[in-house]
Amino acid sequence: MEDMRDPFSGLSARRRDALLAAGTAVLTLGGLLLTLPLLAEEGLAPLDPTRRALLLVLATAQAVPLLWWRTRPRAALIAVVAVQVAVVVLLQDSEVTYRGIPTILVIARIGAVAAVRRGLALVLAAVAAEVLVRGVVLAGLGRPVLGPMLESTLSAGGTYLLAFLVGVIIAGRAENRRLQRQQERREQDVRLEAALAEERRRIAGELHDVAAHHLSGMVVQAAAVERLVDRDPEAAKAGAASLRRQGKETLDGLRSVVGLLRTGGPVAPVAGLRDLPQLARDARDLGVRVQLEVRGEVPELAPLVDAALYRIAQQSLSNALQHAPGAPVRLELDAQGPMLALRVENPLAPATAPERPDAADGPGGTGLAVMRERAAAIGARLEAGPAEGGIWRVLLQLQLPRPAAGAGAGSGAASGRPSAEDGGAR
Repeated sequence: MEDMRDPFSGLSARRRDALLAAGTAVLTLGGLLLTLPLLAEEGLAPLDPTRRALLLVLATAQAVPLLWWRTRPRAALIAVVAVQVAVVVLLQDSEVTYRGIPTILVIARIGAVAAVRRGLALVLAAVAAEVLVRGVVLAGLGRPVLGPMLESTLSAGGTYLLAFLVGVIIAGRAENRRLQRQQERREQDVRLEAALAEERRRIAGELHDVAAHHLSGMVVQAAAVERLVDRDPEAAKAGAASLRRQGKETLDGLRSVVGLLRTGGPVAPVAGLRDLPQLARDARDLGVRVQLEVRGEVPELAPLVDAALYRIAQQSLSNALQHAPGAPVRLELDAQGPMLALRVENPLAPATAPERPDAADGPGGTGLAVMRERAAAIGARLEAGPAEGGIWRVLLQLQLPRPAAGAGAGSGAASGRPSAEDGGAR
């Protein structure tokens, strides 16, 4: 209940309790001053001035336990019930029954903070105290006891149990809100963890795309340099220079990925399909015999789609270099129709041919998995596996958006006539 909002939430709990006690005392005193004369006129509360003054003092003093009703609710209950019993004694020959607001508030507090069984026992004890005292007083006056005691039991029991039930309901609602907030926090944590996992996967894919292509080639080229050191020093020097260049490109790529993780800095341009000729040249420098053919004009694509297609082509060349070193690779981009097709083919290495369809990914590799994720993300269809003729084929198909009326076919940098430099088939 301490967490419930109220108009005085800016005050400390102690000051709010003091304000509540003072307000209750004033309200009680004002109400009695207005009603006691009326009851006296009707003969329902024939109190002499002394007893009337004592009743006003007791009823007002009953608000004092509200000063500690939050921290010590059971002590507050004992205090208000003691005052209530004294009021019963004062009203022994009266036809009216008085139960103060503080008693109801404290019992509601008991319902909110105490265990249900223990709180219910305290409430029943308060009812029993009031009823028994009234019975003793009436017996001492020689009046009937059973009827008034039954009336007091029903009246006090109904009032106090209702207050107790209100407290239980308030506490239950507060607990439900707390559990709901906990559930929302847990769901938020799950969403955050999923977002972090997706971001980690994306970063891992970027790092794989940037580093794996060059590092695979560097490993192959380093082995060649090692063999050429004694036989052909000049060729070994050229190979070492190529290794140095590839290492620099890898480092630049890693710096680009790290730069994407920073905010506020310039973002390096992302490679796309128009960079396929340069990709083919880089692969040749690594010892891959690449034949590039581009049919049709390279279309204007969304940056994410363009980059994903380039990365898939790059990963395919990297797989060919790693798992079929020395084998020729055919890289083909067909953009002539409504369906863009990217095809990468290379002869299967003897150790790869009998393996399962994901053998080109290598033991523990993630290349094909990343390629499939990229293809799915842009709505493309990707097939990768052994094909007829003893080749490994990666085929990606992407439905191109229809061009707007009057729009050209695109301003592709790559021509439908493959250049001799790119090794295109004629």
